[in-house]
Amino acid sequence: MSLHYRVDVSFSFSHGKPKLEKIEIFSTTAACTTIPISGNTGLSNYRILPDKTEVKRYIFYLYRAYPDFPRTPLVIDSGQKDLFKK
Repeated sequence: MSLHYRVDVSFSFSHGKPKLEKIEIFSTTAACTTIPISGNTGLSNYRILPDKTEVKRYIFYLYRAYPDFPRTPLVIDSGQKDLFKK
């Protein structure tokens, strides 16, 4: 099975609008998804993407959609710190 990337996104509500709280990235061998899969509360979801290029596109989309979210370095599986290095 090939390696894919799971991007977990958590939200909260502030003044009636969704606010991006957290982005986490994990490696996985699960099948890719074309739509976000929602968590139990509806305030979190995840997508499984095929490669780092798609992960970057999704993360940059989230940064544009939620400009108040602090841009901290993203880490895969709490150890791989070079996701966005060329």
